[in-house]
Amino acid sequence: MRNVLLILSVFIVGIGFGQDTNRRYIITFKDKKTSSYEVTNPEKFLSARALQRRERMQILVVENDLPVNEGYIRNIEELGYKIEGRSKWLNSIIVSNIIGDCKENIVQLDYVLSVKEVSIPTLKSEKPFFKIEERLSSSSVYSSVKSGGVYDYGNSYSQIALFNGDSVHNMGYNGEGVIIAVLDAGFRNGDKMPVFDSLWENNQILGTKNFVAPGEDVFADDIHYHGFSVLSLMGGILPGELIGTAPKAGFYLCRTEDANAEYLLEEYYWVQAAEYADSLGVDVINSSLGYTQFNNGEHNHTYKDMDGDTAPITIGADIAASKGIIVVNSAGNSGESDWYYIGAPADGDSVFSIGATDVLGNYVDFSSKGPTSDGRVKPDVAVQGSQTLAASSYGGVGNGNGTSYSSPLVAGMMACMVQAFPGVNNIKIMDAVRESASQYNRPDSLLGYGVPDFVKALELLKLGQEGVSDNFSFSICPNPAMKEITVCFADVLTLGVSVEIVNSKGVKIESFVVSVTDAKFSIDVSSLSAGIYFLSVSGDDFRDVKKFVKY
Repeated sequence: MRNVLLILSVFIVGIGFGQDTNRRYIITFKDKKTSSYEVTNPEKFLSARALQRRERMQILVVENDLPVNEGYIRNIEELGYKIEGRSKWLNSIIVSNIIGDCKENIVQLDYVLSVKEVSIPTLKSEKPFFKIEERLSSSSVYSSVKSGGVYDYGNSYSQIALFNGDSVHNMGYNGEGVIIAVLDAGFRNGDKMPVFDSLWENNQILGTKNFVAPGEDVFADDIHYHGFSVLSLMGGILPGELIGTAPKAGFYLCRTEDANAEYLLEEYYWVQAAEYADSLGVDVINSSLGYTQFNNGEHNHTYKDMDGDTAPITIGADIAASKGIIVVNSAGNSGESDWYYIGAPADGDSVFSIGATDVLGNYVDFSSKGPTSDGRVKPDVAVQGSQTLAASSYGGVGNGNGTSYSSPLVAGMMACMVQAFPGVNNIKIMDAVRESASQYNRPDSLLGYGVPDFVKALELLKLGQEGVSDNFSFSICPNPAMKEITVCFADVLTLGVSVEIVNSKGVKIESFVVSVTDAKFSIDVSSLSAGIYFLSVSGDDFRDVKKFVKY
């Protein structure tokens, strides 16, 4: 993943700077010097649960975890700007009310890297991602099936049975104890719908936050319904009609998408919400959203940008994954359009991108296609997104189309995987689900690795833990890295280990033997080109592989 500071380069728009209530700017800072926070005291800015996840996965607290420098923010406020939002991962703030020559003064500040215009459109427009996602009809095309297991799925049985989700539920995995953040366009009347009664009764709705209109209700009558349909596919319970894939999980509901227009600022809302989710210790993010084209065409992404490193939302999504979160995202609904590729952040190398199938597991034409512009397989897997049963804006349940419905089906199952293997990191869980899929040995640009089998994924995770010595588990830090990485073991070791570095194309770059006499050793990676690499460390009876990113 390239340096965020290079991605958010200076972008000065040659227009007047009179006051405009719709104009917003991203101010990106150069550093976090003189911050009042320190990585050695993370409890001041991360919850206990967030720290427990890092400890469980051996993830260090690093500089991008630190909040944006409050001194810098105060200075900007004193110049007359209103702070609309902030992102610690992108080291940026969103401001409004830029007037006269003040913007030029900001650019000259020695701690400011760039100022970028990301205004909110005044006119409504069609959302490209929602284009084919019709309002859910009130009738179902499938016959009801009463399961003999723990849930009566009704018409929703087929979409869960496709990937053996019903068998996972029967094994006792239903997302209990796991937290999912839902980043979406709104949850209109979701606090009144019977499909969510169990969530409210059992206190499984843990919190809500509106990043588009801070302080406003995410359940309001005038807000979009998309999010409650998505939520129903994970947490919904209507016996005999609809069962979600993680009906016992806890949920944070975040509005990051403005359904009235498409603009780049929405990507920054998303990153803020992902940071919020991380700080609360969320395990899984579901994002049934994607970005390619905007009302302001100057901000449009190109296919070249779908390289996993360019779009702000993709940078944020990959950072979220680096914190141990499983980020599940819809591949997109553009398969039949001129732009038929996946959108951002589905292009992220650490984002689990989901395509759509029909009830039999066959590719459906609207599902966006891979690969990424740098040649990686996308989507990762695919499940039913055609005539998928979900909570309907008409009331009750109905069938709809879209990868927006595929993604939460998988996100809920990923929560079940976390419940079953809470000590296994997110990358290994994603790898196991890919390996379980129907075309793992012959992935393509339509279904990626194919339709997953979550029972098989559980078996693969179990096999992966058997014979693993805790003494040989290791972590890589910093990750991403620029000059050097340090390999840290759980305990002090005295032995020789074989080390290999392999690039994302599977080509071995380097191999050597290290005599370990402590709990860690360092590797110089300064000569490596920027990109994704895999580090293999092996002993006589153990081999493990972890991914790292070189800036």
